[in-house]
Amino acid sequence: MGGSSSTEAFSYDQQLLGDAEAQSVIVEGDVRRLKGYEGGLAGYPPNCEEKADWETVYSIFEATAKKVPDNMCLGERKWVVAEDGKSYDSRRGDYVWETYSQTFEKSTNFGKGLVSLGAKKGDNIGIFSNNCALWVASGFGFYSQSIRITSLYATLGADAVQYIAEHAELEFICVSVANLPTLLGLLEKLGAANGGKLTHVILYDGQENWGNTLDKATEADVKTASDAGVKLLNFSEVVAAGVASEVEINAPTGEDIAFIMYTSGTTGAPKGAMLSHRNIACVTSSVCVVAPMYGTDVYISYLPLAHIFETAAQTAIYSVGGRVGFYQGNVKLLTADFLALRPTLLCGVPRVFDKIYKKVFSGIEDKNCAIKWFFNRGYSAQCDNIRNGAPRDASYDAKLFNPIAEKVGLDKCRMVITGAAPCPPYLMEFLRVLINCTVLQGYGMTESSAAISVTKTDDVNMGHVGPPLPCNEVKLDDVKEMNYTNADKPHARGEICVRGPNVFQGYYKSPEKTEEAVVDGWLHTGDIGRWNPNGTLSIIDRKKNIFKLSQGEYIAAEKIEIVYGKCGLVGQCWVYGNSFKSFVLAVVVPNAEPVWNAAKEHHWVKSDAEFGSPEFLTEFKAMFEGEHKDALKKFVFDGMKAQNKNLKGFEKVRDIIIEAELDALLTGFTEANQCMTPTFKLKRPQLLKRYVGALKQCYTDNGETPKADEVWPGEN
Repeated sequence: MGGSSSTEAFSYDQQLLGDAEAQSVIVEGDVRRLKGYEGGLAGYPPNCEEKADWETVYSIFEATAKKVPDNMCLGERKWVVAEDGKSYDSRRGDYVWETYSQTFEKSTNFGKGLVSLGAKKGDNIGIFSNNCALWVASGFGFYSQSIRITSLYATLGADAVQYIAEHAELEFICVSVANLPTLLGLLEKLGAANGGKLTHVILYDGQENWGNTLDKATEADVKTASDAGVKLLNFSEVVAAGVASEVEINAPTGEDIAFIMYTSGTTGAPKGAMLSHRNIACVTSSVCVVAPMYGTDVYISYLPLAHIFETAAQTAIYSVGGRVGFYQGNVKLLTADFLALRPTLLCGVPRVFDKIYKKVFSGIEDKNCAIKWFFNRGYSAQCDNIRNGAPRDASYDAKLFNPIAEKVGLDKCRMVITGAAPCPPYLMEFLRVLINCTVLQGYGMTESSAAISVTKTDDVNMGHVGPPLPCNEVKLDDVKEMNYTNADKPHARGEICVRGPNVFQGYYKSPEKTEEAVVDGWLHTGDIGRWNPNGTLSIIDRKKNIFKLSQGEYIAAEKIEIVYGKCGLVGQCWVYGNSFKSFVLAVVVPNAEPVWNAAKEHHWVKSDAEFGSPEFLTEFKAMFEGEHKDALKKFVFDGMKAQNKNLKGFEKVRDIIIEAELDALLTGFTEANQCMTPTFKLKRPQLLKRYVGALKQCYTDNGETPKADEVWPGEN
């Protein structure tokens, strides 16, 4: 699987490094800005006459609602109640829409209702729900009263939800029907009657226009909440309270906090990144410069709104009066939603696009030789055209690629933006060939309000993340311990640092973490970058042992190593993953004594060697290379799996590699083999170099074969 021989032989990096047409320029020292913005950073759109409309996320939406009140805004596929009247049919109907005017009115009335219940400016209010129209309506309701959205992302687990609710001192939480049981289960700790702060839970109840009329709280739910000192209300009730109230809109300023966005952190508790209205608004204006959007655009929302990528993308759509249609909440049904919506804009992460890639090519593998030959020929031809900036072959599009795009509902798509994790060049090229549209890659983080750089629409090169956005400037700081410096030849390398009005306001209640992240106004990303000859940026490594998987989830390797280290069969453990892969692996040094004893009991080894002797060390290694090696590996791995209850799904190791060559101290990672420091810390770059071949084979064995152009961070 991989397209064509032309794709395999082509060097994306060579093409990139051969392009010297500058996209960014040095303004002082080693600081770079987008070309054309040498005179200053941009906080507003070019030639903006009404800066007040771009001051806050709320003002952006308000201005659009006034300019194009009848434009369709939020859409959901209509629920169909089954014949029994107690459940929904498995199939959803067409998209049903609300206008900007309707959404604005509902949002502001919701905000007024919150204030009538006791909420006030500067409060933090949680949202614990998958993406839906009421998520957005309630969020703009918060903003209309200068209230902060606080994200409760379901995949962080119940413990994290409790931590965030307590840390942010939430008195109000909005929740979906699906997440209500989890929240009710936490009320014995969060409820006001139990010493907590929570006084109100607002349920996203069914809306007549969308047909989900069965979504409502039961009497038992209301009683459970009441017993905990919490009032359980429907969203519709709060809107009605706002209509009946005399509360006025209390719009935010640019400096007010819009969002406290909690990340999964490193080895500790989640951190709350405080993003101001100006932070998000200026990124929105910059993204709209490099990736123009229009009022005719249709966007599908399925990436979590608790993540900044989706928040920024939707804000950009609202700024031009486009439509946002929400998926059903099930990623497995996403293609059906594409077909129902026919989006013109699509944001995604590499993991989602990789599934499309594999589905297409696996489908081709099942075809006869003539069809496979024709597809590979057409794919190779379009790849060559894209790389050379030449016109596409219309006949291949008509016979091959247009029908595929139409079959998955992406035939109307004019622009794809990939982010959250690096997108490999072959995958970007695949999207360009298949969908026949502009494909951009963005780079950023929560602390930069989503974006730092985005590729240009006319750039045919791949393997980079573009030049800096108009709103920020970028420099590379030396990381001498990793041999990355600005003086590196032929290309400067170092830790990516960013400065501009998109840099966050700090971590909530954590000034010491803020000081670590932002030094002299520069946000230190922890990513290692390389300036290319054309002034674009490539991500080549990570400064810390924290990385993203291909689906955008952050992994803290040390945390996982500590968890598996609790297994009695594990002597040493090194966890590895990267942003090209969707799961992590581990290289494990077995705890020699219990494993040796078990091997004897199971008759996997016959030996009289004295434990710890040179003969023992030789036979221990040979045991893991002999006929019982698979059984021994399974024995160790099964023991490790007992610790999985302490890990999130994406943190669980998929497979292990056994290191059975021990020294006299019965350790496999040693100072002698340069895998351990004198203070017993793992030397991760050296571990990767030692085991890179075994890791690639292990990923292949587990269904994610590394591609020819895949260069792992730190591999070279």
